[in-house]
Amino acid sequence: MKSFFLMLSLFLGITSYTEAVELKQAKKSSTVFIQNKGQWDNSVLFLAKIKGMNAWITKKGIRYDI
Repeated sequence: MKSFFLMLSLFLGITSYTEAVELKQAKKSSTVFIQNKGQWDNSVLFLAKIKGMNAWITKKGIRYDI
């Protein structure tokens, strides 16, 4: 029974550490997606801001602003 709780504790510890690392890496990402909630033309679904460039994701494809 002790070994079960030891293994469970190790598993939970490793899992929470891994999630914390992934969250930290996601925050460092320079890509931001903004959903269109009526602030742009209806054909636009999302705006992706990627390192000084805008990528407009529309119903028909992707348009870039450089």
